[in-house]
Amino acid sequence: MTDQPRGRRAERPKQIPSPGWLDVIWRVKQELADDRVNMLAAGIAFYALLSLFPAIAAVISLWALAYDPHEIVSQIDEISRFMPPGGASLINEQAREISESTDTGLSLTAIISLVVALFVASKGVRGVLIGLNVVYGEGERRPLLQRALIVAILTLGLILVSLAATIFVALFPLGIGMLGLDSTTVRVIGWLRWPVLLLLMMLIIAVLYRFGPYRSAPRWEWVSVGTVTATLLWLLGSGGSHSM
Repeated sequence: MTDQPRGRRAERPKQIPSPGWLDVIWRVKQELADDRVNMLAAGIAFYALLSLFPAIAAVISLWALAYDPHEIVSQIDEISRFMPPGGASLINEQAREISESTDTGLSLTAIISLVVALFVASKGVRGVLIGLNVVYGEGERRPLLQRALIVAILTLGLILVSLAATIFVALFPLGIGMLGLDSTTVRVIGWLRWPVLLLLMMLIIAVLYRFGPYRSAPRWEWVSVGTVTATLLWLLGSGGSHSM
């Protein structure tokens, strides 16, 4: 039997037959063990969690420029529903402690927290690039300056998107409430923010898959398959979907 019927030379995802997808799953299982992906994922998760605390402090401090810092805590609590319970509890506790010690107005905390968040998050993004290169079986051969520029752009973009998502989750219910709609309509419209955030997460993953690894640029139709799969696995792993 040649490789062709199993989809090894497929140019599009839809050209892979069902037996070919079984082969893909088997190869992924083997590569996960051979490349020690669990260790790489643990390192990335460590830096991601480490960067969350200064990021939370920065968000609360920036929110305090115009609003009561305690108001943002409830919104952070809603977003953390899409995280594992242990991590969500830790984040909510830190957010409450930070809000208690934050005054309204610009503070040095916001500036310091942003700098720390950028530094730590860049470590996590660098780990993601290393992990993607391992997954693709590629060595990192980009010049140091180019690699640093990619890390900086991705880090800044991720932080800005995270801040925008937090503000969106916080202000969306307030804006809907001002329209004078009935409570049922408000709840239904308010629920729509979560699919928007889910699409945003898919976009972030797609950008990382597209520009992160050192390899010839994959076509978006291939990236989309991995993006949807990764997003579904993220939802399954976070256990957040049960609380939507």
